[in-house]
Amino acid sequence: MEYSILDNVGRKLVALVRLGVICILVAPLLVTVLLSLSKSFTFPPSGFTFGWYLNFLDRPEFIRGLTTSIVLAASTVIVSTAIGSGLAFVLVRHAFKGTGLLKGLVLSPVSLPRIACGVSLFLLFVNIGVTGAFLELLALHVIITCPYVVSVLSASLAGVDESLEQASMNLGANRYQTFLRVTLPLIRPGLVAAAIFAFVVSFDEVTASTFLVDAHTTTYPVVLFSYMERGGLDPTVAAGTSILLAPLLVLMFILDRYVGLGRALGIWRVS
Repeated sequence: MEYSILDNVGRKLVALVRLGVICILVAPLLVTVLLSLSKSFTFPPSGFTFGWYLNFLDRPEFIRGLTTSIVLAASTVIVSTAIGSGLAFVLVRHAFKGTGLLKGLVLSPVSLPRIACGVSLFLLFVNIGVTGAFLELLALHVIITCPYVVSVLSASLAGVDESLEQASMNLGANRYQTFLRVTLPLIRPGLVAAAIFAFVVSFDEVTASTFLVDAHTTTYPVVLFSYMERGGLDPTVAAGTSILLAPLLVLMFILDRYVGLGRALGIWRVS
């Protein structure tokens, strides 16, 4: 009886801590939305208006930066998912002497400072004569997002029973058919999660991207920081940030639909 009471108290405390963490994470977003609707850059808001959203839409640099970031993030998802899938298959299904070294190289961008990645690629492109900010940014973002794709897909592949693939081939299917009809459906949740993580990481990247943008191709986070550095600390910044919450909610819904948001984020309900 005593253990049961302590167990219930412990569960309630854990649930309370989780609720507090969620509130801490969500509170800045709510404040940002309220500031975007405020007549002045003060909290609590002195009045409400949609004028800052109109101001955001009237600034062409914001629209260009937002468009560039969306296209860049989508391109990054395609390339990094294709490369990361192949690397994950090699690391999980084909063990060899250099597996550990290859895995370390693939995951190394996560441990490296972003500024080091940006400067290194900038110097590389200058020395080999590569031009085109979009291609340079795409290469940078693929390098940065690949470790996340490989990690998620490696975990998904590790959970697939290889006997199912062997049974498919024993019944006459070739490797390509087995992958499409057996392996791919089993790892589809991991593939969706990997793509979403790659998109978010790419879209949010600012530190390394600063070294590779130019006057014609600039990502939205870089544009936003540049605007703030020039003294543009007004609710337009909050409006621009709030606009991004809508696609974020869509991505969270997709993640919850295909993977389960709690499992993807490492959160389980305490009952």
